[in-house]
Amino acid sequence: VAEAAAPEDKQHIAYYAAEIEHTWRSNQVQAKMLNAIEVLKDRKDVDRAVEILQNEIPTGKNTFIQGDLAKDLTPHLEEMKNRAAHPEIYGGIPIGFPSIDSVTYGHSRGELIVVVGGTGVGKSMTLGQVAINVARRRKKVLLVTVENDKRSYMNRLYSNIAGVDAWKFKSSQLDKHDEARWLNAMGNLPEDFSLNVVEFPLGCSARDIWYFMRTIPEIDMLIVDQI
Repeated sequence: VAEAAAPEDKQHIAYYAAEIEHTWRSNQVQAKMLNAIEVLKDRKDVDRAVEILQNEIPTGKNTFIQGDLAKDLTPHLEEMKNRAAHPEIYGGIPIGFPSIDSVTYGHSRGELIVVVGGTGVGKSMTLGQVAINVARRRKKVLLVTVENDKRSYMNRLYSNIAGVDAWKFKSSQLDKHDEARWLNAMGNLPEDFSLNVVEFPLGCSARDIWYFMRTIPEIDMLIVDQI
């Protein structure tokens, strides 16, 4: 806790608090499991063991939000009107595919989108285009690749931006026209275009990515391409 309060690490206080709570909950669960095992070993009392395991762990303070369907009707209606009137404030981040954005109203904070498909159907290409579209909107994007190496992924992204065949980047066979087209496309990107590609090794976990994210400025969207 003392480390979390250090001035140079104030931005991570919420993270440390969450980690402490997570550790506490894990210890509580472990203690319950060990207690249940002892009951099964000593008394062979299955019902008591199940009761111990199902006993609820207290919810941490301020970790829940309560609503009343009847009493909250008027404020909810007002909120809906306010959101409709100010989509630039309350709307999510458009991913650049109108057929999807028109239904989802953009990707909002806290939402998770999972893209599933067979090998070679274009998942990585689609995710790369989403990353480019979002970064063009002056949003900070972090693209983590585990399935592909960083170089091949950046080749795909450059191909998407420049409209030049990806195989030319992959085989380093850009002619002068292709190179000029590529450099011109890059020059036309917004000055604050921010799209970082990071390669993680196979077997990495979400925690590894989370730890890395704590070392960089806050981002608007995280995209992970992983088998």
